[in-house]
Amino acid sequence: MLGHSRTSLSAAPFRASFFVILSMSGILGLFWGYDEYLTYNFTLGSIRERYQRGYQNRLTEEMENVIGFVEYSKSQMDQLIETELRDKVQIAYISASHLYSLYKNDRTQEELKSMIIEAIRPLRFDTGKGYYFIGRTDDGYIELNADRPELEKVFLKDTQDTDGRYIIREMIDIALQKGAGVHRYKWSKPEADGRNYGKVTFVKFFAPFKWFIGSGVYQDDMQAAMQQNILKRLSDIRFGESGDFSCFNEDGTILVDFDKMRRGRRLLSNVVDSEGKAFGKEMRSVAVSGKKKGFVQYSRRKPGTTNRVMRLNYVKTYPEWGWVFVTGIDMDKMEEEIALEGERLGKIALRDFAVFFFLVLIAISFVGVIAYFHSLKIRHGIDLFTDFFKDAADKKLKLEDADFQYNEFAILGEFANKMVDERNEKEQIIHNDKLRLDTLLDLGRMADRSQQDISDFVLKRMLAITHSERGYIACVNTDHSIISFQSFADRSGDTWQKKESEISYFSYKAGFVTNALQKKEPIICNTSSDARESVVYPESNGQIRNHLDVPIVDNDRVPLIAGVCNRQGQYSDSDAVQLTLLLEGMWHHFLKTSSEKEMIRLRNLLKGINDSMPSVLICVDMNGRVMQWNKEAERVTGISAKAAESRLLSHVFPRLTNHLWKIQTVIASGTPSEDRKVPYNKEGVTYYETITIYPLIAEQVTGVVIRIDDVTEKVHIEDLMIQSEKMLSVGGLAAGMAHEINNPLAGILQNLQVVQNRLSPDLAKNAEVAREFGMSMDDIVGYLQKRGIDDMFMSINESAKRAAKLVLNMLSFSRKSDSSFTSQDLCELMDVTLDLSANDYDLRKKYDFKKIVVEKRYAADVPLVPCEITNIQQVFLNIIKNAAFALSEKEFHDDGPRLSIRIAREERMVLVEIADNGPGMDEKTRKRIFEPFFTTKPIGLGTGLGMSISYFIVHDQHNGIIEVKSEEGKGAVFSIRLPCQR
Repeated sequence: MLGHSRTSLSAAPFRASFFVILSMSGILGLFWGYDEYLTYNFTLGSIRERYQRGYQNRLTEEMENVIGFVEYSKSQMDQLIETELRDKVQIAYISASHLYSLYKNDRTQEELKSMIIEAIRPLRFDTGKGYYFIGRTDDGYIELNADRPELEKVFLKDTQDTDGRYIIREMIDIALQKGAGVHRYKWSKPEADGRNYGKVTFVKFFAPFKWFIGSGVYQDDMQAAMQQNILKRLSDIRFGESGDFSCFNEDGTILVDFDKMRRGRRLLSNVVDSEGKAFGKEMRSVAVSGKKKGFVQYSRRKPGTTNRVMRLNYVKTYPEWGWVFVTGIDMDKMEEEIALEGERLGKIALRDFAVFFFLVLIAISFVGVIAYFHSLKIRHGIDLFTDFFKDAADKKLKLEDADFQYNEFAILGEFANKMVDERNEKEQIIHNDKLRLDTLLDLGRMADRSQQDISDFVLKRMLAITHSERGYIACVNTDHSIISFQSFADRSGDTWQKKESEISYFSYKAGFVTNALQKKEPIICNTSSDARESVVYPESNGQIRNHLDVPIVDNDRVPLIAGVCNRQGQYSDSDAVQLTLLLEGMWHHFLKTSSEKEMIRLRNLLKGINDSMPSVLICVDMNGRVMQWNKEAERVTGISAKAAESRLLSHVFPRLTNHLWKIQTVIASGTPSEDRKVPYNKEGVTYYETITIYPLIAEQVTGVVIRIDDVTEKVHIEDLMIQSEKMLSVGGLAAGMAHEINNPLAGILQNLQVVQNRLSPDLAKNAEVAREFGMSMDDIVGYLQKRGIDDMFMSINESAKRAAKLVLNMLSFSRKSDSSFTSQDLCELMDVTLDLSANDYDLRKKYDFKKIVVEKRYAADVPLVPCEITNIQQVFLNIIKNAAFALSEKEFHDDGPRLSIRIAREERMVLVEIADNGPGMDEKTRKRIFEPFFTTKPIGLGTGLGMSISYFIVHDQHNGIIEVKSEEGKGAVFSIRLPCQR
């Protein structure tokens, strides 16, 4: 400290005077310089502002000319598009009218339509991009689309573009109301990126077929050609001595520039001025800002010279095309005038500075002489006080009154004496704080110690901190009625032993403790008291000189009270604060210990609840790592909770990988997410589960809880119910179709009989009419026989009768039974089912059922069986169709596909066996054949419900038995046993 060079207080006024005069001079100099600077900038700014205003007006005017030219070109483009489309459609219209006029009497309507369509289809224009289309005004179907043939014969009347406009409807309205007109909409572009583009279409009504013939062009194609023409014109325009135009896209690509080498380059990264300033990036920033226009200034070398010149550009965005136009001009005249004016102002400022510097030197000399004499007077007083203060500090003595020249030094001496007293007091407070903090730190290491040990330890520290001879710590019950004294001690630390009956007291008899309990604040008493008046110190027979009692308040309740007594000096508020902080630390330690035990109990309880849940419960943090894993999750995955925790969910539960992206979404929204009926495959079997993700946002944890429930049985039951409804609907549809077919069949048979009667030679009327035309019935009959027409009539008759029989079977099969049982001949019912199978469209198309040899073995004594006819017929049909499918899957060499059907009586049952010589099935498939939704057919060919429904009909509805026997390569045998009586 002594080695450092310090400024003397006596010299401070002298130096301060110099500092003040220098500071004032500096301030005045700065003020003067600032005024000169403002004048200089104002003058040059006025010049610059005048020139820049003129340049900006010129650039703005030129920019408006460019925008006007673009708008004019656009207006011309719309008229050009409409005129061109009108001419193109007129060509197609004339072609269609010409073909219609030539062939309308020789060709059918459909032939004429096809001829016109194929004549217009290859017509193209606009380098192959233009094409024609034809639509029907009555129903909105498209007859021709040369660009997209897949849209032909498709109903597009309700087609909307991205703006919600009905494209075809509006074309139809134009054609019907105006005869011809222009229509604008958005449509997909060939070989484009799938987006819709603006399109202009001209349509014209073709009355003979109620068509509208049209063609269209994409606005962006026409616009692109117009844009190229505009860019070419801009590149050639100049104004003034150095004015020109440039243009770039919003992405920074230069389209037009006075420097042709920069065309096509990225303005953002490549275009800089002669000083390295990226003015291209600045122009692009102006273009994408909110105003979409502004001025940009930069420097460049003037063409043909080495001089640099400032250039001003006006940037304005043309949002419709995504272009940015730039008009620019050099500001060399402005720079020349600014340079001349700046030189003149600099000379004036140099002259004024010399005068100001001379005046400042005179002022400094005058003030320095006056400050020197005053500093000598101050030094004497400072030296006297400094010597006295050094002696008092080294010897820790208090200052005596002294004869100081200045009153301020006497006041400093008085404060120095007070500082000595306060220093001693604060040293004691620091010592007590250190002892208290050490006690609290020790409590943190006593988690395994009993509450009694901790209380005794804290009481000893209380005596040490307050320098007391005796003390206590007592606990209070919740209603403040009982006070239990837990620890007693004297200054030596020995514990007072008391009997059990003397540990607890009613609070109103506790003396000093009762006062602290009632007031709920520390009580300091520094007067003598009789110990017999209180139970606080029952072993003390002498007087209590003074005492301090401190209660701890927790939510308006006093759980703890402690006190000390018989200190040599008086107790103070500082002692009360120390004891309060120490006891609060002990109480918080008790609460923390009990809270940790309760937390462990609750954690174990929560884990038990999670483990008892039948659902998979997984807690995952926002990074997809497992935090909790219950017993059901262990059972499903085979991974223990200990092994799964802290691992990525995608590693321990791979089938949930596709759901991980939802974690962030659920956390952000705070809304649960539920995926129902999620399928997954396990050992070749499809199961279903519901996956629910709940947000978990706690104080220190952010994540989700994933719950997985197996809903396979529920899904199967729902699907079974849906399929049953579908089958009922199909039955009703079959009945309706059968009725509709039955009516024309009756007409065919009746008219056939009439025709045969009209051709019969036995009727006199037939012979009479034949003679009117110069023919005889014998000639007609001979002709019919010669041409085989009689055989054709017989074939028509047989076919119609077979169809009628098939319709009768369909009606019988599809008719709802209302669960009515009737006695039926199973042999006859089987024959009807075989007829249905032979004529079933799917069987004939896919399996060719007529190629299957059907062997029937019906016993003669088969009794009638009470059954629901349509349901039993459905069982037979399901088994026969499955057998046909199996036979179609097998390749036969020596033997062909064969179906054996045996019906016989067995005691009280009737046996129906349906056997095939197909590929058979393995034992695993045989055991599951009657399970719902189990199928061996490819996807789309079977639902897996046919055999399960058959089992339900036989077993549950008819109290029968249905079984299957099969081996691989040896076919399958289905046995159905139905009781003869209900």
